[in-house]
Amino acid sequence: MASDAPGGPPLRAMMKFWPGAAVPALPAGAIAAGGAAFDWVVELPAALTPGDTAADLLALLSGAEAAPLPSVRRVRDHADHAPDDLPLCPPLSLWRARDGWLLVHTATRESWRNFCATFLNRSAYRDVAPECAWSDAEINRLATVILDTHKADDVVGTCLTYQVPAAAVPGWHDRDRGGESRALAEQLAWAALGPPCPATEERDAR
Repeated sequence: MASDAPGGPPLRAMMKFWPGAAVPALPAGAIAAGGAAFDWVVELPAALTPGDTAADLLALLSGAEAAPLPSVRRVRDHADHAPDDLPLCPPLSLWRARDGWLLVHTATRESWRNFCATFLNRSAYRDVAPECAWSDAEINRLATVILDTHKADDVVGTCLTYQVPAAAVPGWHDRDRGGESRALAEQLAWAALGPPCPATEERDAR
């Protein structure tokens, strides 16, 4: 998990852009990745919680931040309370809902089954192992399309009801960012945040 103090192990953001998207220039320190699932891999400081790191990453991608991600906490609305202890291995999926952005963790068999039963389908649960779901291109495409029909807070509430760790990204509801948040969804198809598990990283590197 992310540390509250600077100097912890770096986090890793893995991003996939829609075909034809006007992809922003690689930020300083970014690593271009040519894997099947992701277009970019960027190392991030570990001084922030996963929710705050995701918020800064979206700001960077939208062009609002020209510099590397700052190690500062965001002042947030009381309704935005992304847990500090969202697990990061396998990484958290960063998905767009109808009116905001989400972090969702589906690493255990139970949480993956519950997420598939609620939002995806039985074949997704049958064909994809939970530790690989975050990096599976078809799972990410399907989740992106389906979650776009639900409000972010509703998705989080449903996930938590069925023991699927999830949180809205602070400050990235449409009420906070408006058209900027929606426009980013036209470029960023999906992303994941966290240190990848070695076995999964080896599989993606092939």
